[in-house]
Amino acid sequence: MQYYPVCEKPAYHGITHFDCQKKYSLDGHLSLTTYDGVVKDVVEFYKRRNVRKLELPIEKIMQLYLLGDAELFDWTIGAEKMLVPVPLFWLDTRLRNYNPAENIAHIASMYLECPVQTDVLEKIYPTRQQKKLSKQERRKNLTNSFGVSKNISADVIIVDDIWTTGATLRECAKVLKKAGALKVFGLTFARGH
Repeated sequence: MQYYPVCEKPAYHGITHFDCQKKYSLDGHLSLTTYDGVVKDVVEFYKRRNVRKLELPIEKIMQLYLLGDAELFDWTIGAEKMLVPVPLFWLDTRLRNYNPAENIAHIASMYLECPVQTDVLEKIYPTRQQKKLSKQERRKNLTNSFGVSKNISADVIIVDDIWTTGATLRECAKVLKKAGALKVFGLTFARGH
């Protein structure tokens, strides 16, 4: 399992690098594995080709890492916390019949013992597929694409399948903190290069 500060600079006091801390930024990010080799194939077939049988190996990998290093998740000891999956636009959910981030959040909730809240964050409008965009295009593509359906007064762990540039989790963190989230962390199954 790899713990990553939100930026590429080494961590300074706390989880997020001092120069990168902003009022509405992520407070930290954790990826369980890297997005290459067999993991990349599993995620691609699961996410893009709707091979739902691959939830089992994903769950086994998550179980291995989440049970082995549970102390890394003590980010918010003593605080109310929730897992919030990155939502899909409603039409994408209908076409795919499931949200991979939501399924990963439900698996993580079994080991982290905090509830999954699917009614907090919503994708307001459709965006282009991030995979084919540059870092700058990804940020622009997602700007103001997420909304929050209710105010929050808890710590939030945003769950997604892959961290590449962090644009998705950063945009989600911004709207969650504006809605009252105390701290916002990212948890992804894999991290791209």
